Parts: sequence; structure tokens; C-alpha cells
Amino acid sequence: MFNSNKFYAASPSCIKVCSLYLTTLEGTRNKEAKVSRVIAESQVSTIAIEKDFKIHGLALTSDGLKTKANPNDFVLVFLEVPEHNKISINELRIGDGALPPYQFNYRFIEWREYAARQVLNDPITKYQFVFDKDNMHIGVAQRKSMGFDIYYNGNFIDTATKRRNGE
Repeated sequence: MFNSNKFYAASPSCIKVCSLYLTTLEGTRNKEAKVSRVIAESQVSTIAIEKDFKIHGLALTSDGLKTKANPNDFVLVFLEVPEHNKISINELRIGDGALPPYQFNYRFIEWREYAARQVLNDPITKYQFVFDKDNMHIGVAQRKSMGFDIYYNGNFIDTATKRRNGE
């Protein structure tokens, strides 16, 4: 994913971030021709996630989520909180890394108030989400037991844990 001259890639346990700067090719007739500067591996920063937390996705905001206080796009990180097996949606804020050493200052900001539930030893195996035309987040988390949780506008709504009479 690309946002504000930064490239993001994630695995379940970390996020890799690197800055990409566009430069104009010298000697071309088309002054609009641009290429990205090659990034050496030493220019990539790693954001390690706390043990037992798991990344289930990244999303880039759209224009509808921008505010006067925060007019820029921002990255949302969908993390599983291990003791509740519940998704926590966090905005990832990254300051520009001094070049070199290419290290970024970052912080996670809870997107919605996190409401804990009873301890549930049923990890999430898959999380799917969309943003509708009004930029409302809608998500479904499937758990190991085949139960699922429903999320709307960044909030946990309900859970289904048992199957009864084929329902």
C-alpha cells in the first residue's frame, strides 16, 4: 500500500515502512516523467507488533474520512487483541524518518473506544472488511470455532458462537 510517499507492507507480526521519493528524469522531453528512487534494504523500517497480537489487515482512508484537524490520508491497522480475540482498529501515525538512518517515529491511536468482552480462547482466523459509499467500516471476523463477530463503523456489534438446529 502506498500513502504520503511511504510504502507499507504487513505480515501478521510486523509492518514494514519505507519512504519513496519521486524524481524527474534529466534530459527527457517530458518533464512529467518521474521514477521512484531505488530503496536499499537499510532504508526500510520495521514496526514490530507486541507478542500475541496479530495484524489482520491494513486500509488507507478515503477522502470522506478526512477532517480539518487531520486533512491527510491515514493508515488503519486491524489488530487482534489476544485476550479477547477481538479486532481493535488503530490509526497508524508515522512521522517522517530522518534520512539516514531511515527510522520512523510512530504511534497507534485507537480509532474507536475498545470495549473488552469476556476472555475468549477462540482466535480469529480471518477478517474481511469493506468501507461503504458513506465510508462506514463493515467487517466480519471468523474465529477458529467457526463462530464469527460483526463490526460496524469500527465498533464490535455482535457475536455468533453456537449453531443450533442448522441455524
